[in-house]
Amino acid sequence: MRKVENEHNAAAEREGPDPFAQNGRGRHVPPQNGAKPACTRSAALTNQVAARASDVAQKIGHTIDYMKQHLDEPVRAATLAAVANMSLPHYFALFKRSIGGTPIDFFIKLRMEHARRLLAETCWSVKEVAATLGYEDPLYFSRVFKSVNSAPPSHYRLSHNGTNGNGTKAAVLPRRATNGDKVAAPQPKMKDGRQKVENGIVRRVAQAAYSFGRKTAG
Repeated sequence: MRKVENEHNAAAEREGPDPFAQNGRGRHVPPQNGAKPACTRSAALTNQVAARASDVAQKIGHTIDYMKQHLDEPVRAATLAAVANMSLPHYFALFKRSIGGTPIDFFIKLRMEHARRLLAETCWSVKEVAATLGYEDPLYFSRVFKSVNSAPPSHYRLSHNGTNGNGTKAAVLPRRATNGDKVAAPQPKMKDGRQKVENGIVRRVAQAAYSFGRKTAG
């Protein structure tokens, strides 16, 4: 009998203390070795994802600022990726996920938005507007303009008739200089400002992180 008891005690020492005997059967056993509760890990993960979303938004915003500053010249996607300090595939995927289109398509829309303003508010010819935006071939510029605005530049100008939206006469800028120098063009008022873009990216990623955190905690 004593031999059986000794063997049982030795087996118990090898297996370690019974967690159910110390905490009660069915009760939660506190995490060992400094492990954090699931809710704490979920909150930390949410904060990390939100911080990363903010960083991505800032990088995308930098590239949009770069586009606005170079409307008068062609811009390559590889150049934009370098501005964002990302690889081209990674930047391309993040930009499309955040903005809803490719970087070059977005850049073309910015250029055509500026072209619309120049056509409505200046007396420059279509050729001069095209040259201001870095298009050497005015016919190609007209095709791009029509694909974005559903009307060629000449028709767009006629439909606006050189007036503002309130019917008053628009301020007419002088014609382009003939010595090859560019006259400073009015800066476009972009609908998609950097702050708006960043806020949209952060909001979408934060919502996804919150949903993920709830699933993890559950």
